[in-house]
Amino acid sequence: MSNSEERRNEKLFRMVNEEIESHATDTSMEFLCECGNSDCTQQLPVPASDYARIRENDNWFVVWPEHVHPDIERVVEEHEGWTVVKKTVALN
Repeated sequence: MSNSEERRNEKLFRMVNEEIESHATDTSMEFLCECGNSDCTQQLPVPASDYARIRENDNWFVVWPEHVHPDIERVVEEHEGWTVVKKTVALN
Protein backbone atom coordinates (compact mmCIF):
# COMPACT_ATOMS: atom_id res chain seq x y z
CA MET A 1 0.00 0.00 0.00
CA SER A 2 1.39 3.41 -0.94
CA ASN A 3 1.79 6.31 1.48
CA SER A 4 -0.96 8.26 -0.30
CA GLU A 5 -3.36 5.31 0.08
CA GLU A 6 -2.52 5.09 3.77
CA ARG A 7 -3.15 8.84 4.20
CA ARG A 8 -6.55 8.51 2.46
CA ASN A 9 -7.50 5.66 4.80
CA GLU A 10 -6.39 7.59 7.88
CA LYS A 11 -8.43 10.61 6.78
CA LEU A 12 -11.48 8.42 6.11
CA PHE A 13 -11.27 6.76 9.55
CA ARG A 14 -10.81 10.20 11.13
CA MET A 15 -14.01 11.46 9.42
CA VAL A 16 -15.96 8.43 10.66
CA ASN A 17 -14.65 8.96 14.20
CA GLU A 18 -15.58 12.64 14.11
CA GLU A 19 -19.13 11.59 13.27
CA ILE A 20 -19.11 9.11 16.18
CA GLU A 21 -17.75 11.83 18.47
CA SER A 22 -20.51 14.23 17.44
CA HIS A 23 -23.06 11.75 18.83
CA ALA A 24 -21.08 10.83 21.94
CA THR A 25 -23.07 10.89 25.13
CA ASP A 26 -21.24 8.24 27.14
CA THR A 27 -17.92 8.78 28.82
CA SER A 28 -16.38 6.05 26.64
CA MET A 29 -17.07 5.36 22.98
CA GLU A 30 -15.89 2.78 20.47
CA PHE A 31 -13.79 4.65 17.89
CA LEU A 32 -12.25 3.12 14.79
CA CYS A 33 -8.51 2.62 14.65
CA GLU A 34 -7.11 5.50 12.59
CA CYS A 35 -4.24 3.52 11.11
CA GLY A 36 -3.59 3.54 7.38
CA ASN A 37 -4.75 -0.05 6.79
CA SER A 38 -7.97 0.01 4.74
CA ASP A 39 -8.86 -3.50 5.98
CA CYS A 40 -8.65 -2.53 9.66
CA THR A 41 -11.93 -2.64 11.56
CA GLN A 42 -10.43 -2.55 15.06
CA GLN A 43 -12.59 -0.63 17.52
CA LEU A 44 -10.93 1.24 20.36
CA PRO A 45 -12.53 2.04 23.76
CA VAL A 46 -11.51 5.70 23.98
CA PRO A 47 -13.20 8.12 26.38
CA ALA A 48 -14.98 10.81 24.38
CA SER A 49 -13.17 13.57 26.29
CA ASP A 50 -9.79 12.04 25.40
CA TYR A 51 -10.74 11.74 21.74
CA ALA A 52 -11.79 15.41 21.68
CA ARG A 53 -8.46 16.40 23.25
CA ILE A 54 -6.49 14.29 20.76
CA ARG A 55 -8.41 15.79 17.83
CA GLU A 56 -7.17 19.25 18.81
CA ASN A 57 -3.88 18.27 17.13
CA ASP A 58 -4.30 17.47 13.44
CA ASN A 59 -1.21 15.23 13.43
CA TRP A 60 -2.33 12.98 16.31
CA PHE A 61 -4.25 9.77 15.63
CA VAL A 62 -5.76 7.01 17.76
CA VAL A 63 -4.56 3.55 16.77
CA TRP A 64 -4.56 0.03 18.08
CA PRO A 65 -1.15 -0.51 19.76
CA GLU A 66 -0.12 -3.15 17.20
CA HIS A 67 -0.83 -0.74 14.32
CA VAL A 68 1.90 1.79 15.14
CA HIS A 69 4.19 2.46 12.14
CA PRO A 70 7.49 3.77 13.59
CA ASP A 71 8.73 4.75 10.14
CA ILE A 72 6.02 7.43 9.75
CA GLU A 73 4.80 8.15 13.29
CA ARG A 74 5.90 8.23 16.92
CA VAL A 75 3.97 7.21 20.04
CA VAL A 76 2.71 10.19 22.07
CA GLU A 77 0.56 8.32 24.62
CA GLU A 78 -0.10 4.69 25.51
CA HIS A 79 -3.32 3.50 27.12
CA GLU A 80 -5.00 0.16 27.77
CA GLY A 81 -6.26 -0.94 24.34
CA TRP A 82 -5.31 2.20 22.39
CA THR A 83 -2.34 4.39 21.53
CA VAL A 84 -1.96 7.98 20.34
CA VAL A 85 0.56 8.55 17.57
CA LYS A 86 1.91 11.69 15.97
CA LYS A 87 2.55 11.54 12.24
CA THR A 88 6.14 12.42 11.41
CA VAL A 89 5.43 12.71 7.68
CA ALA A 90 3.03 15.26 6.24
CA LEU A 91 -0.50 14.09 5.47
CA ASN A 92 -1.55 14.81 1.90
